Amino acid sequence: METYGKELEEYRAAPASLAQAAPQSVDAGDGSGPDTSVTLAINALQDSLEESARREAALSRQLDAMKRARRAGREWREVLANDANMHAVTVVGEIARRLGESGASFRRTLALALVREGDGLSEIARRFGISRQRVFNLVRASDGGSLRQR
Repeated sequence: METYGKELEEYRAAPASLAQAAPQSVDAGDGSGPDTSVTLAINALQDSLEESARREAALSRQLDAMKRARRAGREWREVLANDANMHAVTVVGEIARRLGESGASFRRTLALALVREGDGLSEIARRFGISRQRVFNLVRASDGGSLRQR
């Protein structure tokens, strides 16, 4: 049973100012179609993945250098005294943060698009592998909080 049925129906019928209008066709991917917000989220996620791949390759080389330094008998404080090695420590968090942000934006935008197409929260939750409450929160965050839970 859909716990948020009435609110979900009101949300589906909400003005487009709350979010992108319901898609009428498949987006061509050039930013001109009705799924522009989803396409932008996909592009941002792809950009994050590509940037992360570049940074991960450089990070991997730096981590190899750190292992070599340790095998050579250097202490960790000496290894980390090198600014490049210390930077390697911070890069891990930066990569995770950027992917987390772009991934969350993609998931929110896609959940909203699926609701606009008529999917229920339970169906979206099953597709995403998350709880129905989490989907509700994603959709509510996407529309500025106008969707209310009973």
